[in-house]
Amino acid sequence: MLLPPLAAAAGGLLAAIAVGGTPHIARSVQVIVWLLAVILIVRVLVIFYDWTIREIVVTDYRFLMLSGLFTRSVQTISFPNLTDMTFDRTPAGRLFGFGNFIFQSDAGAHAIINYMPYPEQVYLEIFGKLYPELARQRAEPSPAPGGPPPPPSSGLGWPGGQDQAD
Repeated sequence: MLLPPLAAAAGGLLAAIAVGGTPHIARSVQVIVWLLAVILIVRVLVIFYDWTIREIVVTDYRFLMLSGLFTRSVQTISFPNLTDMTFDRTPAGRLFGFGNFIFQSDAGAHAIINYMPYPEQVYLEIFGKLYPELARQRAEPSPAPGGPPPPPSSGLGWPGGQDQAD
């Protein structure tokens, strides 16, 4: 998301430095090239700031994405209408800790979130909201094959089902 604008800004800056160091180029050309370089740098800053203020809210009933720097927009998809959730991580995403999501609803609406930090945690949180019984099964320890089942718990979180009320 930031790489193409960042590369354009770096190229503009290099061009401005090269033109600025050449004495036989007209002053007006140097000013125009420097102005274009500054515009490209400001563009990178605006894109970065827009990316940092994007908010994602997951409730028990819906998914909301708030975005926009100058004009705020809110995109919602209710969980009963959510038909598909795609999550992927590129090698760069694994290296830098981000992933991409695509949410689709039965009405054809979709939300695309690129470069989301901590994508596994977000995926598990949404999965837990969509399928609470499956998420509970994944969280409970399963017995080892051929071994005894785990001891029952008192619900207080103490191992072995021992109550620590005394």
